[in-house]
Amino acid sequence: MIAFSESELMIMELIWSCNRPICAADVQNVYEEKHWKMQTINTMLKRLSNKGAIRFDKVKTGKTYTHYYTASISQDEYKQAQSKFFIENIHKGSLFSFVSSLVEQNAISSQDIERAKRWLAEWQKDEK
Repeated sequence: MIAFSESELMIMELIWSCNRPICAADVQNVYEEKHWKMQTINTMLKRLSNKGAIRFDKVKTGKTYTHYYTASISQDEYKQAQSKFFIENIHKGSLFSFVSSLVEQNAISSQDIERAKRWLAEWQKDEK
């Protein structure tokens, strides 16, 4: 499972949302309010690359090269891995423990509960 820092996850969400490869300058422009220096962005991109989360192509632009990044894992793959890890490690493998904690904290709406019931009923029907 790949773990991301909060800042790395922000960059991954940007990459997942774009329909094109992005460069460090794109990250800096989108997250301008963070005041990240280019060196910081490049360090985070390198860490994401070392983790296998992104890959890059070097493109010559004038006399220099620019790295353009794309995701190596999809957002769905990441969410599934994180969910599995969380339920297995925090809730000892119990989906009931996870859902009941959400219900007890009023962190899940009755509408979400009804959608989950319908989904489970469909899933059970398909399994038979």
